[in-house]
Amino acid sequence: MRKLLVTVLSIFLLLLTYLPASSYAVDPATFLIINQVRGSESCCLPGNVELVERINQDDQLKNLPIGWALRFDAITNTKFQQYFSKDKNLGLLLEITPLLASESGVAYKGKSSGEDWYLARNAFLIGYRLDERKKLIDNAFSIFKRTFGYFPQFSVSWMIDAWSLSYINKVYGVSLHEITKEQFETDSYTLYGGIFNAPYYPSAGHPLIPGKENDMLPVVMVRQTISDLSYNYGTQKAFYTSQPNDYLSEDLGEFEYFKKLVSTTLNQSSAHKFAVIGFENSYTEQKFQDEYIKQLIHLRKLSDEGKIRIIAPEDYASKHTNKFKYNQAFSLSSSIDREAVDVYWYFSAFYRARILKRGNKLILTDLRNYLSLKDHYADKPTDVDYAYWIVPYLIDGSQMFTKPSNHVISNDIKGNSFGIVLGEGNFESEVADESLSFIDQASGNRIQFTPKFVSIDASFNLSFNSTIEKDLSTIMKGNQVVSIDFVRHPKFVAKYLDGELKLGWNVEGNDIFLFNVREENDRYLLYPQDKIKAIDLLVPIFAPDKSTLPFDLSHSIFYWHNQNAIAGRNPIRLFILPRNKYQRPVNVQKVQANITPENSVEITFPSDYSYRLTPWFIDMTADDAIEAKLSLKVNNQDVIKDTPISFYTDCKIEPKSCLKHPGQFIGYVRSIAEESLRAILFKLQAA
Repeated sequence: MRKLLVTVLSIFLLLLTYLPASSYAVDPATFLIINQVRGSESCCLPGNVELVERINQDDQLKNLPIGWALRFDAITNTKFQQYFSKDKNLGLLLEITPLLASESGVAYKGKSSGEDWYLARNAFLIGYRLDERKKLIDNAFSIFKRTFGYFPQFSVSWMIDAWSLSYINKVYGVSLHEITKEQFETDSYTLYGGIFNAPYYPSAGHPLIPGKENDMLPVVMVRQTISDLSYNYGTQKAFYTSQPNDYLSEDLGEFEYFKKLVSTTLNQSSAHKFAVIGFENSYTEQKFQDEYIKQLIHLRKLSDEGKIRIIAPEDYASKHTNKFKYNQAFSLSSSIDREAVDVYWYFSAFYRARILKRGNKLILTDLRNYLSLKDHYADKPTDVDYAYWIVPYLIDGSQMFTKPSNHVISNDIKGNSFGIVLGEGNFESEVADESLSFIDQASGNRIQFTPKFVSIDASFNLSFNSTIEKDLSTIMKGNQVVSIDFVRHPKFVAKYLDGELKLGWNVEGNDIFLFNVREENDRYLLYPQDKIKAIDLLVPIFAPDKSTLPFDLSHSIFYWHNQNAIAGRNPIRLFILPRNKYQRPVNVQKVQANITPENSVEITFPSDYSYRLTPWFIDMTADDAIEAKLSLKVNNQDVIKDTPISFYTDCKIEPKSCLKHPGQFIGYVRSIAEESLRAILFKLQAA
């Protein structure tokens, strides 16, 4: 009997070993804690050791397996070294500062003062040539090993090119890398359309795109912070996250908001119940640091209760690679009771989808094709101040609107976004293995997301939503061609060809199809194209910084901050945002500004504006009261012609002159009043 019991137990343990990956869902949620540690280099958002001290002195927190990613100026600083000399959970924060560049024999790309260090072209490896990247990486890793006795097994950089990621993996054995959250032009860099709130293996050619079995880099990629599944989509500020400096800055509910994000993570049925939190030691505001300590205490409590497990980054990378040999498909979901909307995300190695269940409708509002793309920073540096990773999309409900919108991007919850209605019914969701299904309770018919395609029962009516009012099945049966105009985009096209409905974009007469729909066995199959011709024609919307489209006056913005000023006191300022025909930012090569009468007003603007995609400005100053006219040409196009500007006497300094010239006094008062009004409006907008 005893032998039989031992045999049964052995078989049971063996079966546990080979349980499918979906059993991971019954385990506690996995949390990684990765803090970023910047040293004292004053140019570049310096940090301090207060956070480290607080954690080390707290009996509840000091034994947590926290990962610390150290920047070069922290590694080489003895004050910082003493806190980490015995710590084995150390990683490398790959940010380029003047110190690292200088000690690596590389010319720093930013200003010598470091005041523009935060721009992607200056702070990240993507701004440097391959030979320079190698020097920077080799020096940082060698100094790390000399200081701590080993090479770091995880690294952090909010953006990293494909070449550098592959290099640090193959040469130094980095097994986990953290990039920043989903964000659109939030800082000087955009990462939009990737996998988030879950780990993945990247494509060898592009760090934001998940790899397939024959094109996969063995590095576990994770994203900074927990993103709100409902609201962080379609916001440039990207403050709907677990970062204290995000949600406290916007008054989203303080600590209760963080607990809600954690609870959402715990409630997932996915095989990827996973979250990353962390804090940058350069946020020295007490309220942010206090909030983060509260977060850690809360996670420690959940860990003690067995609801989560906190794993060091290096250990997690090993566990993940042992358990998952490829990128599994999975789904995440959340509900918004006050909006009566459920939000679902589906991720596979082939595509990404966002689905809204609004009332009895299932609406597809984001659909990305994870085709094999080459990172455009992989072999040559960025040469402008914005950097973009935007995964090619057929549908982006945060940028494609069914009604006019003044937003660059906006959330899709309110119903102004473009999408495809997959069907109507009393739907219940079901997660099984790598699929997400929606089953109509009345008919039993289903809509199912699987790794390579979406299957929709033919009884459902596929259609474009809202004001478009086009039925996809009618387009297919009638061999129609539908063309839809969206602001900031080329033409969206739906065309029936070769027995299938092909969906994509038309650029300069060229159709670039990203997804197809075909009818098969009483169902529609929606699936991504794997080989796409002329994909480079979509560079203007998927990689705006690499676009060669010219400056377009009709879509550019030239905004007068003021056209009146007080002589010798403040400038007249004209803001400039050059844009192309898709209303995307573009750099310009030549600016000519002329004032009449000549030499009456001094004009200043950046000596090098050719790399700027961010807005910049022209300042005009005068020592004496004068009325003048400005003419401005950009790339030889007339932008402003003989526009009047006025400088008035400073009546506070020259009251007698103003008494003699009432017009100057009136102008002075008006300028002061306009300044005050602008200040009030600025405060109201900030609030």
